[in-house]
Amino acid sequence: MYLTRQERGIVIFLVCTLAAGVILKLIGFGVYPGNRAVQGTTDSLYVAKVSLVDSLVRGYATVQSPGSQESSMVSAQQKFQVNINVAGVESLQKLPGIGPVMAKRIIAHRQKNGYFKSFKDLLEVKGIGPATLEKIRPFITLTSDIP
Repeated sequence: MYLTRQERGIVIFLVCTLAAGVILKLIGFGVYPGNRAVQGTTDSLYVAKVSLVDSLVRGYATVQSPGSQESSMVSAQQKFQVNINVAGVESLQKLPGIGPVMAKRIIAHRQKNGYFKSFKDLLEVKGIGPATLEKIRPFITLTSDIP
């Protein structure tokens, strides 16, 4: 029983592909971070590093057990407050849903109309509606000790 030229080409292709797969597996190609088997470990390590850097930048670094990452991120969000009456563009951009354009609009409105006296005053800024206001409300403050 002989194989035709086309059948031999297909068999050779399949054998080479199988050999390449075995060789790559043996040299460890499947153990890189993109592999699904180790992706969970890499992601949790990445989240821990980001959480630590975030807490250091914001000035309240704490030592935590690896299982309390989610609760630490929630408490970090609760401690983060921006005074919209004195905040700059960079600080305003840290608020959820506020980009550079919206931050500039808030500052322009503040310069034109004076300081915000209530949270509802933010609704006068073009692009901020009730949904956006509710999203950013836990993170903003209106202090009376304005310089």
